[in-house]
Amino acid sequence: MNIINALKAELKNLKKNATAKELRKLSRMKKLYPNDSDLCLYGVMTGNCWSERAEKLIRECCTYVSNSDTEKLKTEKLKKETRRPGFYSPFEVMLFHAPKKQIRAAMRFLREDGDMPVFDTSKWEKDRGHDDSEENYVKI
Repeated sequence: MNIINALKAELKNLKKNATAKELRKLSRMKKLYPNDSDLCLYGVMTGNCWSERAEKLIRECCTYVSNSDTEKLKTEKLKKETRRPGFYSPFEVMLFHAPKKQIRAAMRFLREDGDMPVFDTSKWEKDRGHDDSEENYVKI
């Protein structure tokens, strides 16, 4: 499974397993940041990504992957990793690399009914960065 297939699987699983209340919380978000336990996707939906509920959603919804070289992510076959620092869900990896248009399309898919968005890794950038500076937060 490549990063796009893993991302699509995660989005479908989130729509299926997250509660309506958890998905509504995404509608109120103005920004996401994968390195912040309260502002990452699962943190926003559950209050903190290390909560029991977040752990359950993560197990049900995604494969954790290394946020390695962008080109490798586009082509290498992903293997399931243990959740630990430096490893992210496919959605979180998208936050580090994809254009905001693709991120917003994924958010719309989670919040509304509709078709799965088209994701194009040829438009993905090198890693936006992992430090806590405001410029690395993704405004949605």
